[in-house]
Amino acid sequence: MNKKTLKQNRAASPRKTPQSNQTQDAVPREQFERKHAPFPPTLELAPTELFLSRKALARRWGTCAHTIARRKDLKPLYLNSRLIRYKLADVQAIEAAGVA
Repeated sequence: MNKKTLKQNRAASPRKTPQSNQTQDAVPREQFERKHAPFPPTLELAPTELFLSRKALARRWGTCAHTIARRKDLKPLYLNSRLIRYKLADVQAIEAAGVA
C-alpha cells in the first residue's frame, strides 16, 4: 500500500473513541457551546480600577522587576501564573507615604 491509499482509507473510516470501538456521533451546536462555554470571571473587578504590570511598575520606580517582586508592602494580583498585576491605588499610596 502506498501513502495515497493509506490516506484515503483513514479519511473514509469513521473515527473511533479511545475507550470503546463505537464511532463518535456529531454533537449538536447548542450542546457543544454549553459544554465548552468560557469560564466565568473568577473575581469581580471594577472597570475603572487600573493595574500595572511588574515591568511597568519597575520602569515607573526606576528599579529592576525582581526588586518589585521582592517587596513585601505590595500585594500582587495573580490572574494566572504569568500574569501578575499591582493596583495603581496601592502604588500611589506607597508613593505618597514616601516608601518607594
